[in-house]
Amino acid sequence: VRVYPASHHVLTAEERGRVVSDIVAELGLRTEELERAGQRLEAKRLRARTLRNVREIEEKGFCKGIENYSRHLAGRAPGTPPETLLD
Repeated sequence: VRVYPASHHVLTAEERGRVVSDIVAELGLRTEELERAGQRLEAKRLRARTLRNVREIEEKGFCKGIENYSRHLAGRAPGTPPETLLD
């Protein structure tokens, strides 16, 4: 059986709710940073893309590029290194 980490993450409904909440909270912080720096277009694009991904995670349990949310999926703190096959 082959499992590709970029596309397969198994989450319960409760975990999915936590992941979505974490992603949306971080999105708020990041878009505020961008807007304070005068990068409104970047903030708008980031918000649109992330909210689209969040909807897909809620509806289907995954989205294209889900590996970008691996920290949230694994419940790691900001700044912690990702897990590897050798851990």
